[in-house]
Amino acid sequence: MSIDISDEILSATRMTEAEMRQEIAVMLFQKEKLTLAQASRFAGMNESYCFSTPTGKSSNSSTLRCRRF
Repeated sequence: MSIDISDEILSATRMTEAEMRQEIAVMLFQKEKLTLAQASRFAGMNESYCFSTPTGKSSNSSTLRCRRF
């Protein structure tokens, strides 16, 4: 399955395609729809470049962070 994101949407958000993929991966990870490994692959990043950090008051709440080195 593929999802097309129009240039208009990318322009409106001032994001690149890679940044949009990462944002979607983070959102799905935070909603516990994807594991860290799945979110990393979706974002096009190696899992070793991604890590999750706890956020908020809930111990189940976390944020996915990915960095390109």
